[in-house]
Amino acid sequence: MELQRSQPRLGLGTLVNENSRYTNFTDRCKNCYLLTNAWNNEDCMHGRSISFSKDCVDCEKVTKSTLCYECIDCINCYNCNSLQECEDCTDCTLGYDLKGCKNCYGCVGLRHKENCIFNKPVPPNESISRQQAIEIFEELKTKTPRLYANNQNVENVTGDLLRNSKNLQNCFIMEGCQDCSHCLECVEVTDTLDTEFCEYGGFNYECLSAWKLRSSNYCSFCWESSDLEYCEHVFRSNHCFGCVFLNHKEYHILNQPCSREEYFRLKNRILDKLKADGAYGKKFLPSIYPYEDTIANDVWSK
Repeated sequence: MELQRSQPRLGLGTLVNENSRYTNFTDRCKNCYLLTNAWNNEDCMHGRSISFSKDCVDCEKVTKSTLCYECIDCINCYNCNSLQECEDCTDCTLGYDLKGCKNCYGCVGLRHKENCIFNKPVPPNESISRQQAIEIFEELKTKTPRLYANNQNVENVTGDLLRNSKNLQNCFIMEGCQDCSHCLECVEVTDTLDTEFCEYGGFNYECLSAWKLRSSNYCSFCWESSDLEYCEHVFRSNHCFGCVFLNHKEYHILNQPCSREEYFRLKNRILDKLKADGAYGKKFLPSIYPYEDTIANDVWSK
């Protein structure tokens, strides 16, 4: 805890961006504002998990889309508003589970349809307000059969929003992953358990925000590293234990350098002590922030 408090913290996690100062965990974004966990975007704002998109606002988990507003879990959509779990749609508004549709309003579960309103090809004669349209749309959602899971090209999986993956158990929003369990929002990850927001890594356990991280346990915000344990904000480093905010380091314990032989000897002694006390693997790195300043307080207080 003292080591965590004594080390600096990243204000924002950004890589190669242009005119996108007010973004976090972003890469290759141009003219973007208030995005988080986003890459390869242009002229987007107020979104999360946005990729390869342009001119999108108030969206979450949107990929390869343009001119979209308030869309969730959508792929390759153009000029669409208020869609959820839709793909390859154009000029659609207020839709759920649409695939390959065009000029549809208030529709649910359609495939390759055009010019439909509330799943009917002929529009109603009378005009209705937006609130009435939403009520009809929500009722239509309850009456239309829906998929138990939105998975594509998967094998031996349980979970939802999985693509091009196999051997996943209780995983969600995963792409190109294999042999993982209890994971969330991972890309091209293998042999990983209980991990969130991981990309291009493997053999990790209980990690958070891991990019190109391998063979590590109980780490958060560690990138391009391997063989870490109980580390936080460690970058391009290997064989570190209990370290905070290191870069290009190797064989460190509590931010102190060791020889290779000394590192393994001290690490094993610490692990033996933690296991004897029943503390190893029981608790993640403690937060240095007061509970009232975290999102947990905001969520549970409602």
